[in-house]
Amino acid sequence: MPDADFPSVIHNYNYNVYEEMAEKYAEELEALQKSVAVLTVTVAEQSAKLIANTEQVKALTLGTYSLAQSINSLEDNVAIDFSALQDEVNQNTTVDQSAITLINGLAAKVDELAASVASEPAVQAALNEFAESMRTSREGLAAAVDNVPHPDQGLPGQQP
Repeated sequence: MPDADFPSVIHNYNYNVYEEMAEKYAEELEALQKSVAVLTVTVAEQSAKLIANTEQVKALTLGTYSLAQSINSLEDNVAIDFSALQDEVNQNTTVDQSAITLINGLAAKVDELAASVASEPAVQAALNEFAESMRTSREGLAAAVDNVPHPDQGLPGQQP
């Protein structure tokens, strides 16, 4: 009866092959599940980093926009109308008074500009320093003008 046992041998062989294949597929499935879990964690971490980077880009964009607005505001403040000052200088008949008036007017305009950029302390300090140097120049010019002899007086050290 070896023929009668043949189907049961085939059946046992097939069962063993199926069992081995099932174990192999189970192992592969488990490995795939672990890989998916690792990838899921990696995707989550990368998503968190992307969100953080997006927030940084947003903050930088807002900072850049704010800086651009500040620059535009400074440009608007720098566009000062000097026509009134020019008219005042033109009305003076003497060169020395015109120069002193011009220096005084420029110093006043620099003071106005410095006041308008109060939110920018470094710019304001630089403008204040410039205005002060103009006042010093004005005082030096006034002293020099005072020392220039009138045509009726002659040169210094000479008798008229």
